[in-house]
Amino acid sequence: MVKYKKAKSQGPYIDRLRTQYPFRIRTRGYDAYLIGLQPLPGRQHIPVYRFPGGDSIISRSELEEAVVVEW
Repeated sequence: MVKYKKAKSQGPYIDRLRTQYPFRIRTRGYDAYLIGLQPLPGRQHIPVYRFPGGDSIISRSELEEAVVVEW
């Protein structure tokens, strides 16, 4: 069982997103924080995370390999 910290409330928008995506992950050698979604055609969405160098989308495969720090 993977253990991670439960994040405090980040407001209604981010709290809703956290039902599907972790709030803080460790990937690419950095901690990244969930800031929103990038909508795509066909009702698909890709999570957008804030890294120290700027915002970036995270693919599903990269998200599966990332270490969840907070959910």
